Amino acid sequence: MDIRKFRGHSMRELLNKIRQELGEDAVILHTRTYYQRDGWRFWRKREWVEITASRDVRILESQPITRPPKPMVKSYRAMEGIGTKPARRIIGEESFHIPKHIQALREEIEELKEMTTLLLRRAQFSGERTGILASFESILRDQELDLSLLDLMLDGVGHEEEEILMGLRDKIYSLLSPCQPMKRDLSGAYKVALIGPTGVGKTTTIAKLSAKYSLLYRKKVGLLTVDTFRIAAVDQLRTYAEIMRLPIEVVVSPQDVTSALNRLADRDVIFIDTAGRSQRNELQMSELRTFLNAISPDEVHLVLSSTSNRRTMKEIFDRFSSVHYDKLIFTKMDETLTPGIILNGKHWTGKPISYITTGQSVPDDIEDADAEKLTNLIEEAIIESIGSGAKVA
Repeated sequence: MDIRKFRGHSMRELLNKIRQELGEDAVILHTRTYYQRDGWRFWRKREWVEITASRDVRILESQPITRPPKPMVKSYRAMEGIGTKPARRIIGEESFHIPKHIQALREEIEELKEMTTLLLRRAQFSGERTGILASFESILRDQELDLSLLDLMLDGVGHEEEEILMGLRDKIYSLLSPCQPMKRDLSGAYKVALIGPTGVGKTTTIAKLSAKYSLLYRKKVGLLTVDTFRIAAVDQLRTYAEIMRLPIEVVVSPQDVTSALNRLADRDVIFIDTAGRSQRNELQMSELRTFLNAISPDEVHLVLSSTSNRRTMKEIFDRFSSVHYDKLIFTKMDETLTPGIILNGKHWTGKPISYITTGQSVPDDIEDADAEKLTNLIEEAIIESIGSGAKVA
């Protein structure tokens, strides 16, 4: 067990020291800012920063929780202040999760409910969903479309393959429209925050947007990160900032937000990177809401991976519904086999899609969301399904 405390006057120096001594995967367990008299000049106090960190992510997994947890209920491009700060406790996700056997039971129940709903709907449409319509329904289910969306897609689209495809295309385009990328002419320290679960590519997406606005649109861009949960995450964004010569502020508590934003007040746009939050961890979600309240962003984009399955995506939307967001960003569109899954996001939330990403390259692999292109992509996936085994009767 390797837990160490680092003290100093500069957050940047401490983070660099932690990285050097504990490695790139070091995790912050506790941070605090305090004032201490400066040597013989007893009337003067200096600000100190203290960080407790460890290289072992799992060291606290066996420690008791001090408070009970709340119930958990083809390529697109081709077509947190003075005083003590509460500890950032590193607890295994299962500590905030429903026990595995209960979770497995719930998942089985959800599967049974879904199957029952499907059977009932099939009975309801027994006179219509036969033959070719039943085949298209199967194809759309393979695209991870929500059951409630299937009826909307297939209602009144006709009975011949060509007219069904045309009808589906019209409905897909109508559902996706309008897409709403950010305005290009931003000014006045316009604040844009990206939120989302872990592992969806928020930091890389921030870098892509920063490059687009600084290099292509010639805007003064600033970066602010509240993702101090992982040292490597701060370093990743700092590296991008140095390459693009952009100012970056690292915030460790909501009380530090105002001063950090003031230092970026001359920027046209400020992109805010947040730590990935498990949608099943209520403590993390509460911390995210606190940071966003302090930042008061002009736009909040929820970032999701298009490679998620429908059930996972639905849970993410349900959990993040307690956090206000304005638009959706879908990443990894070059990896997904089910591009139709993005239709669920618009159907469930009513929020417009702003961007899609198609790889790791900065700044190239990001595009303004476009309803026509996305419709073409989903249509191609449907046609490909027809031609590769999901034969239309």
